[in-house]
Amino acid sequence: MLLSKILKDCKKDIEFQKTAVDSRKVQKGDLFAVFTGSPALNRQYAEDAVKRGATVVLTDDSSLSVSVPVVCRHDAPFLLGEINKVLYQPLPSVFAAVTGTNGKTSTVSFLRQIWDFSGLTAASFGTLGIRTKNKTEYTGWTTADNVTMFEKLNEAAKEGVTHTAIEASSHGLALHRLAGLKFKTAGFTNLTQDHLDFHKTMENYFQAKMKLFENYMEDNATVVINADIPEFENIKAICQNRGLTVWSYGEKGKEFKLLKQNLHQVGQDLEMEIFGRRHSIPMKITGSFQAWNALCALGMALASGVDEKSALTSLPELKNPEGRMELVGTTNKGASVYVDFAHTPDGIENALKSLRHHSAGKLWIVFGCGGNRDATKRPKMGVLAGKLADKVIVTDDNPRFEDPADIRKQIMAAVPQALEIGSRGEAIKYAMDNARKSDIILLAGKGHEEGQIIQGKVLPFNDRQEVLKNLKNA
Repeated sequence: MLLSKILKDCKKDIEFQKTAVDSRKVQKGDLFAVFTGSPALNRQYAEDAVKRGATVVLTDDSSLSVSVPVVCRHDAPFLLGEINKVLYQPLPSVFAAVTGTNGKTSTVSFLRQIWDFSGLTAASFGTLGIRTKNKTEYTGWTTADNVTMFEKLNEAAKEGVTHTAIEASSHGLALHRLAGLKFKTAGFTNLTQDHLDFHKTMENYFQAKMKLFENYMEDNATVVINADIPEFENIKAICQNRGLTVWSYGEKGKEFKLLKQNLHQVGQDLEMEIFGRRHSIPMKITGSFQAWNALCALGMALASGVDEKSALTSLPELKNPEGRMELVGTTNKGASVYVDFAHTPDGIENALKSLRHHSAGKLWIVFGCGGNRDATKRPKMGVLAGKLADKVIVTDDNPRFEDPADIRKQIMAAVPQALEIGSRGEAIKYAMDNARKSDIILLAGKGHEEGQIIQGKVLPFNDRQEVLKNLKNA
């Protein structure tokens, strides 16, 4: 491809084959894009890319100079997206995105399921990998880098996918990973403390999320926003200022209003108003907060063109995604074991409050906190666990490069009545051995994850498989 086809003011016809943002993946003839914010790192990565065969470097760093042509633009990240949009054809025809702290994974899963039930060929991209009705590809990322995103979207389109729901993480938005994409609809779930190790302040975190609505929506697109969160009016104003149509959902929602919830052992029954018309919907999904995620997905499905009758008919068939309030099994004593990805104070609170309505016995929680991440969450999660659960076991999550005992100590200081068991496997087994009939055990924090990150190594571990192993041995 000639760069002048994308950059009309490019004075040289610089030819390149593909694009790369990781210098280690550069092949001969590639365009290498680099915008780290650090001139030293930009130079280091660019020089490595040139050694590997890059023929041109795209950057927003005016000080960068290497032995191949350097194209410097202040909007280089967005330009990379436009290049990839041309390079990677075909692409799915309809894009939807979900952002927020909690609920992104469930919402994109529910949206994909609604599309599937409506006869569309759909995919979801996010924490659970790339998923279609018949295929799952585990990826290890929530929002992929821009090159990988377009490569995977191109592969999906070649397999017939027309509709794609994407988790838009705050990191992905701050780092322009969605550049080149335009969304027909988007959803906002909630905003609670997370990722302050990266964003530093809640305001920065919020503004990163808002980039989705400010930079990536189609003209006249419709966004679906949780009306029950404090930020609703602010987000609504930002979207309307951009010329977007706003639909709201939740107990205070206008277009998608939740009137009543009846939670029971195997799901929940919902009373709701959709554009003023009342509906009674029996659902198999567990967790009271999942009703909000289902409403968000319903709104986005309608905004993407699905007819209301088809969308409503699909709701009773929705299933919780893997590791999201997932009922894995029941012990021989009659205790139910749930796995959930809850890894923030808000996530812990919502999960425990939801499961309290499903149980007639005691409520257990087994959880830890990740290392080398926002440490201020640890005591907050401990306090909530102690307040909302009857039995608390503090264990390891992904300690990464921190001493796991130090992480547990910070949690235990806030919930001294908890039992501390460092080994996650032993903690799960203890809970399953000691919980009684009608008790519920929540294994929180890791959800679908296939390993524990300890001192830079990923050791095989999956909460769900651990539960199944214990059930089999019992």
